[in-house]
Amino acid sequence: MEFEGGVTVNFSIEAFTSYMGRRTRIMGTRGDIVGDMESFTLTDFATGEKTVYDANAIDAENYKGAGHGGGDAGMIRDWIELSAGRMRRS
Repeated sequence: MEFEGGVTVNFSIEAFTSYMGRRTRIMGTRGDIVGDMESFTLTDFATGEKTVYDANAIDAENYKGAGHGGGDAGMIRDWIELSAGRMRRS
């Protein structure tokens, strides 16, 4: 995917792994974020500084009744709109 300003993203997802749950790794030019749905660690490549964020501290109240924090419904809505020709691919 390419975003505004030429920023690119590569996404992959795997199933049937030897570990339970999800793992996330986001790599950038100035740092990375690595997490396992319990905590996420942001590393600044220039300074080596690491900041750990507790994933459980997020206000989950706003996501009640919404699969994957609302992402499921949005993805299905976009797929329907695109399939019906009411939305352009970006």
